[in-house]
Amino acid sequence: MAGVIAADIFGGVVANALCTCKRFYHVPLKENEVGLTRRLKNPYFFSALHVYPLLVALLFPPGDWLYGVVWYAALLTSTVIALQVPLYLQPPMAFLLITLAITTNFYLIEPVPGFKWLGPLLFLKIVYGHLVREEPYLPLMEPGV
Repeated sequence: MAGVIAADIFGGVVANALCTCKRFYHVPLKENEVGLTRRLKNPYFFSALHVYPLLVALLFPPGDWLYGVVWYAALLTSTVIALQVPLYLQPPMAFLLITLAITTNFYLIEPVPGFKWLGPLLFLKIVYGHLVREEPYLPLMEPGV
């Protein structure tokens, strides 16, 4: 299970940074995109699927539920925060949230042994890699303005 989690997180950090991946997730839904594809394009749903901190807390000793719940809640909260700021501020907000996650990982939450990488890399994968669009935007160029 640790290998599956690691493969998804490490691979996702890279894959979510690809232009093709960003184009897939950041274009409007097409009529033929239904079911799971439609749900995966919802950034809140996509973030919520990443229950890895909870799985790690459940499956690996010492079974630290505080670790799992705090990291999962932080990921969901960061998703909401990152998507609520104007589009042109999403990249710096994402980096602020990732910086807070790294600092939290070092100083506030004792990682489950063997999973020191999980929180920070999960934030890189989701908060920056998945949520942030890669085109340059100015404040007046936001959709709907």
